Amino acid sequence: MKRILLLGLFICNLLGLETIAQNITGSIINKQNEKLPYTAIAVIERQNNKLIDSAICDSLGVFRLKSRSEYPDGIVLYITNVGYKEKYVEVGTQAQNLGTIILDEDPVLLSEVVVTAKPQLTREADRYSFKVANTSIVKGNNTWGVLKLTPFLQVNDHAGITLVGKGNPIVYINGRKSKLNGETLQQYLKSMPAENIDKIEIMTTLNSSFRADVSGGAINIVLRKNENEGAKGTLSLTDQQMKDKNSQTGNAFLNYKKNKVDLTANVYAQHYVLPQESDITYNYPTSKASTLSHSEYDYNKLTYGGMVNLDYHINDKQIIGVVVNASGNTYNPSLMDNTNRYFTNGQPDSLSQTRKDVHTTGYQVSSNVNYRYDIKQGKYLNIDFDFLKYGNYNRQNNITHSEKPEMPHTLLLDYRQRQNINITNWAGKIDFKTPLGNGYSMNIGSEVYTTRSDANSFFGHKEGEQYVDKYGQSNHFIYDETVAAGFLSFSKSFSKWALMLGARLEYTHGKGDVKNNPEQNFNRNDWDVFPSASISYMPNEKHSFSLSLQSGVRRPEFALLNPFRNYTSETSYSENNPFLKYMRTYNIDFYYTLNYKYVFAVNHFISRNSWTMFHLPVEGTNTVRSLFDNYGNSRITTFNFMWNESLFNNYLYVNYALGGYYSYNKGQIENQPVRRYGFTPVLQFMNFVTLSKKYKWSLDIYYNMMGREHMPQTLKKTNHYMYASIRKNLKQWTFTAGVYNIFNSYNEEYSVNTGADYNYAFTMKNNPRNVQVGVTYNFGNQKVKGSRNKRTNNEIKRRLQ
Repeated sequence: MKRILLLGLFICNLLGLETIAQNITGSIINKQNEKLPYTAIAVIERQNNKLIDSAICDSLGVFRLKSRSEYPDGIVLYITNVGYKEKYVEVGTQAQNLGTIILDEDPVLLSEVVVTAKPQLTREADRYSFKVANTSIVKGNNTWGVLKLTPFLQVNDHAGITLVGKGNPIVYINGRKSKLNGETLQQYLKSMPAENIDKIEIMTTLNSSFRADVSGGAINIVLRKNENEGAKGTLSLTDQQMKDKNSQTGNAFLNYKKNKVDLTANVYAQHYVLPQESDITYNYPTSKASTLSHSEYDYNKLTYGGMVNLDYHINDKQIIGVVVNASGNTYNPSLMDNTNRYFTNGQPDSLSQTRKDVHTTGYQVSSNVNYRYDIKQGKYLNIDFDFLKYGNYNRQNNITHSEKPEMPHTLLLDYRQRQNINITNWAGKIDFKTPLGNGYSMNIGSEVYTTRSDANSFFGHKEGEQYVDKYGQSNHFIYDETVAAGFLSFSKSFSKWALMLGARLEYTHGKGDVKNNPEQNFNRNDWDVFPSASISYMPNEKHSFSLSLQSGVRRPEFALLNPFRNYTSETSYSENNPFLKYMRTYNIDFYYTLNYKYVFAVNHFISRNSWTMFHLPVEGTNTVRSLFDNYGNSRITTFNFMWNESLFNNYLYVNYALGGYYSYNKGQIENQPVRRYGFTPVLQFMNFVTLSKKYKWSLDIYYNMMGREHMPQTLKKTNHYMYASIRKNLKQWTFTAGVYNIFNSYNEEYSVNTGADYNYAFTMKNNPRNVQVGVTYNFGNQKVKGSRNKRTNNEIKRRLQ
């Protein structure tokens, strides 16, 4: 009889025959007064034990049946939910609202529904897959938090996402490239509930369809299918206390699904205040002069933005999507006080004080239109169109006074700097993949993107009430760049092997127009071929090996090409370089995976025409200039052992990375030799501890150590960073509290030695120890609850047999 009831209930649910009426209603809760969404309700005719109707509670545990008059006399409601004892409720002839119905917990069944799935790392032909659905690490967490627990990744709020041994990866969501970056991407991922995630794919090797200037790999966040229509989302607030400075962050995430439409949106705002203090020492051994510079100010920035992603499913195989993103920021630090003390032969010579008033605003607007046609298994057509508009506007006033005893508080300088940059980018890409038979497949396509960077700079000294450019130091620079590319790759999978071979042909045209100095104008026309290859071997489930080669190019950021000077004090300035050459890169990567818990990785990176920032003395003066320039070649070899595993019946999950890298830099800058090499140890320990499964308490403990970094001109000192954060899930709420930078040691310290003429030491004290508290509210039709609905139906099947 139970099988018959089950079959009827199951068919009714599949066909969606439940109807919404107002007469017979009620709500289901447990003894803790918690709502029990997606509880199954069966309407049974008592006389012959016949199933005549069924329904499923909504996300608030409320059910609605037909009018009482539409049912025969003598009906009973059979109510069941996973982890609770079944219950029968008789319905009278005049019943309308049955009120609140309480289900008793079933200790045996409740133990069965506790999330016991373990995070699972597996190896596929061209990527690693980290399965997280229904695991403890997603409960009450957000996507950013889960990425911190993902093998191969190092994630923190300051450096963003880094692929171990590679760099910053491209982020994809459901196979579509995210057009967000930086702070915008971070806030979006923090607002996205982790319970939406099915798995995270890590691509350490990229084929030729990816741009040649991408060498940091890629990750693809695969979301669970939303089988339930309606709206769901989260609201989050975070407060940070750092010394006497307070920062706040708020974000909201919404997903709405109806028929063929899937809408995702988020908005965020962050007010971030950070006390900063720096000390710089400039030494000029030849002239026996030195300068000590001390600065203090409060970093004060407001960022805000939002994103809307609308997908329309034309049919089961075709989807068209539109993404619009907009963000803005305002940077208004406190007045920057800078004190310079000058020494000659070790004795104090003079002192000056500079006060800076800085104001910066910026915005970014981007959009994407994507069409994808999954023709059949392994065969698809993908078309993308992108637009981006970016603007950044900086203004600063600098007033410097001399504090010599004979001339106390004498005005030395009063000048204004203003630098504005506007960037517009258009891009289009078509990508086609098809199987060729016998395990072969081909990927072919083309891509074009064009960019215009329009930058203005003004530098003027105060005369009367106006600032006037007396020395012709203002400038206007326009840079146009167009890149056209075609790519082709072949792959072959057979038995235990997978092979990939591809190439990308790129034509780059760059034109720089310096309005105030035509001698700096330039034209670039480059043809380049970037080959790529990979091979992987999986002899059995316990072992996998992969070896890959990828070539690419690193183009400088547009702002680095602007030939402008930015004065930081009367004796120091930075300038950019319109003649900066592209950096050609090569990556060789080897990975060995054992039992999908242990990964051994060796990555070798080679670059030609390498460039970085140099600090150089201005000949004949005690002034320092900082500039980006090409210096020669560099090689970096990275060694890493990674361990990820769920231990002690899922009470502890660890994601550890131990290793380091050896770097070798050789070349010259302005006739000064560059030769620096050394090994940098790197450690990362990420622990997720379930303190109580019953009461839903968990703890994150993170530690990172970066040893001395041997950069081309600078030696950066060892740095440590650690935090601990506790989480409590309570119904639809999640509460967090944590202490960050526990050792109060996350500072920047490095030194520069250019030989006999100049050396330099820098210390920046920022991001001191701080406390953060947060709250997140989940509302609507949660995907994890849809999963629970499926399990509930399975439980009904078992019980009615």
